Amino acid sequence: MQDARCKINVFIGGKTKNDILCKEDFKKIGAKVHIATEDGSMGKKGTCVDLLSAFSLQPSAFIFACGPQGMLKAVADIARDKNMACQVSLDKRMACGTGTCLGCVVKVRSSEFGVRSSNPQSAIRNPQSYKCVCTDGPVFDSEDINWKMI
Repeated sequence: MQDARCKINVFIGGKTKNDILCKEDFKKIGAKVHIATEDGSMGKKGTCVDLLSAFSLQPSAFIFACGPQGMLKAVADIARDKNMACQVSLDKRMACGTGTCLGCVVKVRSSEFGVRSSNPQSAIRNPQSYKCVCTDGPVFDSEDINWKMI
């Protein structure tokens, strides 16, 4: 049973109604489910980003998002505009899964967030750092991601 203090709104999007997954599972846990399809075959016509941007969000709410990179960037922009906390789950191709191959790196903004050097001067000279999605993620604070470089 859902706690009265915790209201869960889930935004699901897809190209067609065949792309909408887990709708009933979210309803079973007491979530209010908002659906958008690009062709209008289920829910509102448009994207889940359209639904989210039109939704009245409380500044104390948290956003957790997974999906394609462009959608995650748009959700991060909404969260930043509304001064809300947002975590995103990045989907990158992970060849080794151990961080060795550096095939899944993502550029991050915070100098100390991604520094892999014992030399503190390197953080001063290079305010941009990298994180491996496979070992440091895949979930990141949306403000830590350099969306221009992803």
